[in-house]
Amino acid sequence: MKQNIISLHGSYFGKNYGDILLVNLFAKWIRSLCPNTVINMPLGGRSTAPDLDYDTTGIMNLFRSKALIFCGGGYFGEKPKHYQRWAMRNFKRHGIIGLLAVLFHIPFAIIGVEFGPISSCWFRKFCIWLAKHASVVVVRNEESLKFLGDNGISNAVLSADAVLTLPDIIKPNNNNDIEVPNIVIHMDTITASYLDTTLLLIKSITDAAKETFSDYNLIIISDGTNRWFDQPFFAPVLTYLSQNKINYKTYPYETCQKLIDIINSSQYIITTKLHVGITSLALNKRVFSFWTHSKTPRLHKMANNERYCLEYKNINEETKRMLKSFFLVSPYELNQDLKDKAQRNRIELNKFLHTLHTL
Repeated sequence: MKQNIISLHGSYFGKNYGDILLVNLFAKWIRSLCPNTVINMPLGGRSTAPDLDYDTTGIMNLFRSKALIFCGGGYFGEKPKHYQRWAMRNFKRHGIIGLLAVLFHIPFAIIGVEFGPISSCWFRKFCIWLAKHASVVVVRNEESLKFLGDNGISNAVLSADAVLTLPDIIKPNNNNDIEVPNIVIHMDTITASYLDTTLLLIKSITDAAKETFSDYNLIIISDGTNRWFDQPFFAPVLTYLSQNKINYKTYPYETCQKLIDIINSSQYIITTKLHVGITSLALNKRVFSFWTHSKTPRLHKMANNERYCLEYKNINEETKRMLKSFFLVSPYELNQDLKDKAQRNRIELNKFLHTLHTL
């Protein structure tokens, strides 16, 4: 029996937890909705991301595909700095795939993706052009919806990050009030620019924890191949922890599932990045986000967690007080409205796949 091919594309270019989690989540949805479908990732490969869930790869299989799906991510936007470099990078990784779909008349959907801001004029025009050619566009926050609306696209659908649907497949571990809590710390190398700030943050965390709990477990995690806790900028922190006899464990990144298990077994998550925070909120964990990218506070605003969302460079002596309040806060529960918004990704994916009558 001839099998149909669906191409699935996202930010699968490295062993990065959030990006791989999103792609694999969409792959799971496609397999559930269309059981006999072959999933192709045009530029994917297990050499860089061993736990990617696909059947085939390659541009030739893109041309044979019944449809293309761009899945969740922030790649139709930019980093806070080096706009032109990020525009060229995102065009090579994502734009070309969309251009080929348009040129070869492959139906495609953009679902759960973030649009804007885009400072590069040529890349902004390209992204708008691509969105106009999509069968459906679903964006993961209101800022993206406004960006598209300001650029002439009024039919985009508002959702929330697809990872917020995680409880559909992983039961949240509601061990919120155990005597010795797990406190997870997750950072990234961007914080290396703030050496004094990093040490101040760790001191604030450990001091606040000591004043709040009789004992606690400090767990330091990575979400990719870049083991930030082994980098020189973090060495003063490890020295501080050792000198003060603060026990800690480090966990290098292995797979999405193992990282989810660590988060799910913990009570407090302190992170600088988006998808560790999203996973934690989805699993009803208390999250303090010290963000370095503007897309992160957008999510915490939607999740009613603004109180514990602070830009990294604004960490100061008052942060310890905020952390102590954080350690005393009631267990978090993701609101139903946000859960429903996140489900729009799967609903719109289902609608799009059902327009492909040959599946």
